[in-house]
Amino acid sequence: MIGWFKRLFKRRKVSIFEKRIGYEFRNQSYLEQALTHPSYLSGNNGYKNSSYERFEFLGDALLGFIVSDYLFKKYPQFNEGELTERRRILVSGKALSQIALKLRLQDYILFSHKDSYELVEDHQAILADAYEALIGAIYLDGGIESVIRFLERFHFVEEINLLESRDFVNFKGKLLEFLQSQGFSPPKYKLERVLGPDHRKYYLISAWSEGKFLGLGGGFSRKEAEQQAAERALKILLKEEK
Repeated sequence: MIGWFKRLFKRRKVSIFEKRIGYEFRNQSYLEQALTHPSYLSGNNGYKNSSYERFEFLGDALLGFIVSDYLFKKYPQFNEGELTERRRILVSGKALSQIALKLRLQDYILFSHKDSYELVEDHQAILADAYEALIGAIYLDGGIESVIRFLERFHFVEEINLLESRDFVNFKGKLLEFLQSQGFSPPKYKLERVLGPDHRKYYLISAWSEGKFLGLGGGFSRKEAEQQAAERALKILLKEEK
């Protein structure tokens, strides 16, 4: 009786998710594997499925191809560099995690009890991985046309929001372009300090060109700190130019 109730509860939860994504799986094991975090396997020895890692590998390749095809057809006037920049944004981990949050993917991922979603620090990476795994699962279950319809409904409609978001501006690239246009050397980034505990390090990084300090940035990763340093440097340089 208890086993029957658990199966019924699980099926109702799956049905809600399928309605949310607009796709009903013929093979439910594909969906279950796409939503299984690696930690769940270690805590459930009798569990027969694998984690989402193999589906993530497949979904990553599919996403890259379909997004490239979409951009190539939509923007015949764009050159390779412009297409590459748009694709970078649309397939970035931050973009995938934002879309996954809108789908409430975190409510359906299977974790071990000691490694639940609330306790895992890097939520963005987990959501991005699970989103790619979901794409892989849809492909295996319904083919590439099903994946395209899913992306049209949830991914491509976010294109303008993603492109206009400050989160996706490549400030390092823009700073490099500006310096080169003025005849200066490419920027160099120097780690100034690392603050905070090992599990939550905060990096302070400065941007330089030809021995001149341009700006200081901070973030919980070197990449984030470099981006902020480049943004601040660019703001100062553009102000000086006026």
